[in-house]
Amino acid sequence: RQLPANTYCCLWQSFPTVDLPEGYDLYVISFREPIALDWLKRQGKLSKAPIILLHNENNYNVTIENVHFYNYYVWHYQVNTILDWNPNPVPKNIKYKASAFCHRITQSKLLIFTELAEQLGFDNCLLKLSTWLEEKNVHNREHTGFLPIDEVSNIFWTKYFGTEYKFDDWDPRHNFQRRTADTSNIAYSEAALNFTNESFHYSLMQEDGKEDSKEYIWPGPFLTEKTLTCLAAGTAFIPVGQYDTYGTLTKLGLRFDYGFDTTWDQDPGNLTRMVGIFNLIKSFKNYSADDIYQMTVNSSQYNLDMIKSGVFYKHCEQVNQNTRAEIMDKFK
Repeated sequence: RQLPANTYCCLWQSFPTVDLPEGYDLYVISFREPIALDWLKRQGKLSKAPIILLHNENNYNVTIENVHFYNYYVWHYQVNTILDWNPNPVPKNIKYKASAFCHRITQSKLLIFTELAEQLGFDNCLLKLSTWLEEKNVHNREHTGFLPIDEVSNIFWTKYFGTEYKFDDWDPRHNFQRRTADTSNIAYSEAALNFTNESFHYSLMQEDGKEDSKEYIWPGPFLTEKTLTCLAAGTAFIPVGQYDTYGTLTKLGLRFDYGFDTTWDQDPGNLTRMVGIFNLIKSFKNYSADDIYQMTVNSSQYNLDMIKSGVFYKHCEQVNQNTRAEIMDKFK
């Protein structure tokens, strides 16, 4: 309301295909899906007026003509909503080392499903796999040229793809957040860890997809209820998504001093970060489910306490207040 009267707001977008309308003095944009960089680049070139982008994610090194990146969090609203939907804590009854959901098959999800199944086994994991596949989401099954990844991928296509694996009575028609954010699911109450299998996992990229082109890091991490439900359930998690997930949440007051290696979270390389997670999974073969739970329970409880007490909310809101002040100073 304090911005110029001739401001156009285009908020909470998914995958935009239509250009912004012409004739405005200022544009304000936000996304509910990963930041659509290609679309933003086009808008930056078409627009004569500045474009403000409000986003949860960190912008590491992306610059777009006419586009101004500003952190503006909604994660604290989202995790509080999940707690409102799930007011009664579910007691832990740890039986499994790990859990993972794979409803829409993507490159990262199929790799994690396969590595957990092969290294820890179904007796030690709660694993879900559907048959929903769009070839574009798995790079048309092309090899990466990176042997550790391609070996696991080959196992998936020859051994697991085409078979549905379940551990509950999930109905795909219930694929909306009030159901997918159910903290009473045994994936959170009976497994020591949840592998988040986030919707988007790409960080280090190259312009135009060419090997000799300039590298950049896609703004991130993009987090959904897949991650936030773990926080609300007091369940430790392994972020299978963009890099710097632990690092970003730590800056907002949370803590992930798990009793195992998490340094791979600071590796922006999509394939090398995945291999770091593979190595972590292999290390879990040496521990029981309760061992892993004991390694993580203090951090998980600390994070839940930070959320319930409102401290996490205050940290996010402080960033938002700073952003509002910067925008008002520059664009009012």
